Amino acid sequence: MPNADANRPLRHSQRLLGNYIGVNDANNEIVTDAIAANRDGSLLERLEDLRNVGDGTTVPVGLPASFHPILGYRVTKAATVASAPDALFDVTGMCEITRMIGEVTSAIATSTSMSLNTSTNDQVIVASTQVTTDAIGTLYGVSGDPDLAFNAALAPGIDAILYKDGHVAPFIVNDDQIEQNVDGAGTGLVTWSLWYWPLEASAAVVAAA
Repeated sequence: MPNADANRPLRHSQRLLGNYIGVNDANNEIVTDAIAANRDGSLLERLEDLRNVGDGTTVPVGLPASFHPILGYRVTKAATVASAPDALFDVTGMCEITRMIGEVTSAIATSTSMSLNTSTNDQVIVASTQVTTDAIGTLYGVSGDPDLAFNAALAPGIDAILYKDGHVAPFIVNDDQIEQNVDGAGTGLVTWSLWYWPLEASAAVVAAA
């Protein structure tokens, strides 16, 4: 006849193990919401680290500090229209640019048009767009179609970014620089935000100096 007392320690250990790993009730043996993220730590600590990567709280070592689980890694650059071109982002290796937007932070004057292109061969990223007297808060969206102006040829506004052709396409840049061009030196500032995925080892995007 089995000895019930002999199995009691095993059942107790199994219950404790279940509570430590994931029983979500009022009888947890430990306070699991106090577990700190640690990619080299215990099972719970590593799971917390993975969760933080997924929601953008932390990112893998060596990559930008701002992360979106769908769009990728975010970098920003404040650009001036006082000269043309103005270097925005340095791309090392092959990277997929999933989203790129700009916001006017100081009203634009004198300059009447703006475009984006690569540095090496002047590959157009965004066609020339009228920006005359664009006010603080004006938003520019990059659609991924080089034949279209900002916001896919819909006039930029301060309340929303709307794409006239109805979609945004990622584009790929390989070992180059993304530049902002204006038709003539003026005054004004635009803060650009870019999200990307590296497509090969050591690939990255950083704000240009």
